[in-house]
Amino acid sequence: MTNRQKVLFIIIILILFIAPFFCHMSIGGDDGKFYYLFPLEFLKNFSNENIYNDLGYFNPTQFLIPFSFILFLSKKILFFLNTQKLFFGLNLSCSFLFFYLFLKVPINDRTKENDDFLARITSSLFYSLSIFSYYTLWNTQLLSVYLISIFPLIMFLFFKSVKDNKVIYSILGSLILSLSSISILSIPWLLTLVIASLPILTYLLIKNKKVFIKCLIIFLVIFFLLNAYWIIGFLSSIKDSNNPLNHNSATDFQEQNINIIESVSQNNNIFYPFFNLFHKNIQIDYDWPMKDVYLSYLIKLLPLNFIFLLLVLLPTFFYKKSSKENQSLYTISIISWLIVLFLFTAKIGKWGVPLFIWLANNIPGFVMFRNMYDKFGTA
Repeated sequence: MTNRQKVLFIIIILILFIAPFFCHMSIGGDDGKFYYLFPLEFLKNFSNENIYNDLGYFNPTQFLIPFSFILFLSKKILFFLNTQKLFFGLNLSCSFLFFYLFLKVPINDRTKENDDFLARITSSLFYSLSIFSYYTLWNTQLLSVYLISIFPLIMFLFFKSVKDNKVIYSILGSLILSLSSISILSIPWLLTLVIASLPILTYLLIKNKKVFIKCLIIFLVIFFLLNAYWIIGFLSSIKDSNNPLNHNSATDFQEQNINIIESVSQNNNIFYPFFNLFHKNIQIDYDWPMKDVYLSYLIKLLPLNFIFLLLVLLPTFFYKKSSKENQSLYTISIISWLIVLFLFTAKIGKWGVPLFIWLANNIPGFVMFRNMYDKFGTA
């Protein structure tokens, strides 16, 4: 980076960090979010109990211990700051930073860093300020919101581990994922991000088979060892007859899922996400609070969002002149985008919704994505 680029980079991070301090944050919602106010009490009274959580049933919550302890230390040391705003500021600024670093791994091998600086800055801002994350993870403000920064960091570390053949990065990734305590509560959003990343992961696997498999095994084993204290209890809890995961094959449960998939996708339209905007009609149908801002302001940005589509399609004009490496990266990027466009929308022609229902009925666990507009938003 040049000195000017460094200054710009730091200014963007600082602006993103302080932005939540100027926003109204409310303690409340599905989980109460009292861990921001009373992290030590939460650690003492809830982290070792079986409580009803975001997954929709009772299970041990020991996995919350690391994050609660980090909150406790932060509140103790930075007692003069609003803890919730502090962590949201860190999440927003780090999402930009880590996505920038993640893009650096596949791109920087073929360009000078100064040449792709603007591209990575723009892409990282698109990611960290995404309207899709705002409508889903940021709107709920639950622990899964930290996926926005954690996932690109984990991807960066895993890529680094494979490309440099250094398992220390895989170990570090497992440790960070464990400390964030988002593993269970964020499963649907985490898996959708993995699905979106499958083409680039496949590309990495083909290029570095043995190292990839080695790093993945080390990542998973270390993660299991670090989290065995709650994973064993969790696996025991899902055997409970009251656990909805045990009824996925029941006829009434399948019919309920089909009804939900059809109802939430009936007025979806690929047009809006194609131009980097959230679905319009579902907000009107369900009278979402955000719809007024969307209709009065965001929808008016549609002409500007043609630039977004232009940036996506522009490389096709230079495709044949590009190196095979760049051709491969562009192809898998487009494949990722198209896959998620479908899964986020479902209603595409006459085949979209039936295909989505088929996936829900035939792929174990896919029913967790039945609210596709939410689960695939960030992806």
